[in-house]
Amino acid sequence: MSTYQEPEISTAAFLLCRGYRVTGVKDNPARSQQKFFVFEDPQATASTTALEFANNAHVPARDYSSAMTFLKDMLYTRVRATERR
Repeated sequence: MSTYQEPEISTAAFLLCRGYRVTGVKDNPARSQQKFFVFEDPQATASTTALEFANNAHVPARDYSSAMTFLKDMLYTRVRATERR
């Protein structure tokens, strides 16, 4: 399955609002503190959708807020699991 990796949490939240499914968080091997949100992208359209966000596309505020909370929880859970190792 094709995937798309997004390093920016704000853009990742937008992708969630647009219906993309996040499958996990991945480390950036080039920058130890940076993570990527990994999305399923079977039609290879996520990069175009991400550009819509950069061009001020709109999504419902409550959906965006919920997506941000969900992604922050994913990051927090991942960081806590890493610290316990």
